[in-house]
Amino acid sequence: MSGVEWLADAQSEQGWIADRLRGEDRQVRIAGCTYGVPVLLLPPVQFTDARVLARSCRSGLPVLRRYGGGAAVLAGPWLASLNLWVPAAQRPLPTGLAALRQWVGQMHVGALNRLGFQTRLAQVATAELVEACAALRAACFGAASIGEVLDDVGRKVVGISQHRSPRGTWIGAGTLVGPTDWSLLCKTLGLPGSVTRLLHERTSWCPLRARLVLTAVAAEVSCSLESTCGAKFVPEYYRQSASSSETKSAARL
Repeated sequence: MSGVEWLADAQSEQGWIADRLRGEDRQVRIAGCTYGVPVLLLPPVQFTDARVLARSCRSGLPVLRRYGGGAAVLAGPWLASLNLWVPAAQRPLPTGLAALRQWVGQMHVGALNRLGFQTRLAQVATAELVEACAALRAACFGAASIGEVLDDVGRKVVGISQHRSPRGTWIGAGTLVGPTDWSLLCKTLGLPGSVTRLLHERTSWCPLRARLVLTAVAAEVSCSLESTCGAKFVPEYYRQSASSSETKSAARL
């Protein structure tokens, strides 16, 4: 298992995911990505929607196909993205999509709480509570599934998606680390203003640096996988210092 790979932008990230899903990578890998500018990541159905593409062209918002599954994501400076690849031969992960999502969610809860931002796992799928606004499901952060991460008052902070194949399992998790331009997302997808308001109400963000969040989560994942994979990809010094006051003060914006 190699060290954390830092991906330069959304295009590099989607290429990394596609290479894992299509190739024969037999190593456990973790990759982090932050985004300097907004970019819309669309699942295949929306990526071929001429109306969405026309609106994105008019607004000047770049669009990329989103590999691996999940709803539309508006990436930008407000998002910290973690990608984990575990090849089929190693399979140290929980079985079942719900159990896998809860495992990843718990890694984020442990990391964020350790950095001073209190979170918890979603115990009920909020999608069941918002059937009156089905349009919310078009956006990744529109509703929380069991095992995704909420702040201490129940607003979504981390979205999780996963894809299993005969080659292995890809897991993606995005943490909100700043105010998101939900209006831009909804206008591009053709969603009503009521969805913009609901996204503002149902989401939150943690005031932490994106790279610090990703490194902290990688440390939690590393500790969980060491017993089955027998390798580390987060420096030992991080785990020794992450709980120190110096690290916590550096985490704040």
